[in-house]
Order: sequence, then structure tokens, then C-alpha cells
Amino acid sequence: MLDIMIQLWKFSDAPVNYQRIHKSPFMPEWLAAVPRGCKQTDLASLLALRCRDKYQIDDGTTIFVGDEPVSEDTETAGAKGKG
Repeated sequence: MLDIMIQLWKFSDAPVNYQRIHKSPFMPEWLAAVPRGCKQTDLASLLALRCRDKYQIDDGTTIFVGDEPVSEDTETAGAKGKG
């Protein structure tokens, strides 16, 4: 049985072939690869909500790119230090 997993990288550390898929002018913070078998997971759903762009590649993998933190606490983290 093959291991199927979601992979998440800082954009500059992602595989170059995945980085090249991104054509938008903004510079992403992160890139995630979600294989076809993982699309119905909570993490895949969170990535879909937090991404700015997404791309489908030939093998069924979805590539998500984003510029905001991939955290369920994004709103709380952004509010820290505000008086």
C-alpha cells in the first residue's frame, strides 16, 4: 500500500516543479500538495480556505499556494499586540 500524505512547504523550499506551476504575480509564503486521496480531509479543507490560488496537476494532485498562515488561529494570531 502506498502512503498518501499532504505535503506543505515554505514556498522557497517547495520542489521547483511545483513552484513553476504558480503564475500569479504575488509571492506566496507557502505551497501545499494535496494528493487525490486526501482531498476530503480536514487539513485539505483548511488549506483550501487559506489558499490564494490553487492548481490541479495531471496526476490529480491539487497544489495550493497562499500568503497567510495556515493555522486555525489565524485571526487570533493577527490580533496579538493590538490594543
